[in-house]
Amino acid sequence: MPAQVPPGFTRGPIIFMGPLIDARAAERMLQSFWDEAGSYGARVLIVAAASADGAQAEHMR
Repeated sequence: MPAQVPPGFTRGPIIFMGPLIDARAAERMLQSFWDEAGSYGARVLIVAAASADGAQAEHMR
């Protein structure tokens, strides 16, 4: 059972992001998440997973 949401707060978006070939697609997806999460002041949790592409993993940091 999920935790209760305190009065005045709402649940935010969840994004599951796998490897994307197109860098612009990744940028658009992350921008959309940023906007939906509330931009500055948003509480964001990032869970990193292993990546076979070390350069891409470093870019996403």
